[in-house]
Amino acid sequence: MASRTNEDKIEDLTRLSGELSATISAVKSSLDGLLRDNPGVVKAVSELQTADAVMKQQIAEIVAWKASVGSLTEIHTKIALLETRCDAHERWQDEEKKRKETWGGRLWMIVPPLLAIIAGYLLGKWK
Repeated sequence: MASRTNEDKIEDLTRLSGELSATISAVKSSLDGLLRDNPGVVKAVSELQTADAVMKQQIAEIVAWKASVGSLTEIHTKIALLETRCDAHERWQDEEKKRKETWGGRLWMIVPPLLAIIAGYLLGKWK
């Protein structure tokens, strides 16, 4: 079974929020008479209306956040490209390190013959 996308979840939340708003409106209209007589019911309906408003605000924020981030496939693509670039950079660093080690070894191979030439020159001059 395929996992649900964020778009599906947001649509469900929007639908549920609309249903909740409709239910609250229906309850409010049917209980107008009771609201005048019972302050506890007034408080409960007020809390429901507040919760409904908060849910609507949160859904709007989620929709705005999703729009600013983009789709998940775009994010996955960008991450894959960054991983590829990081791997290529690490390979380049390894190659540079090997190249420097190779040149360092080659330079040290030249030192003994140079020292021999200098020593031979100095010994030849003292004779």
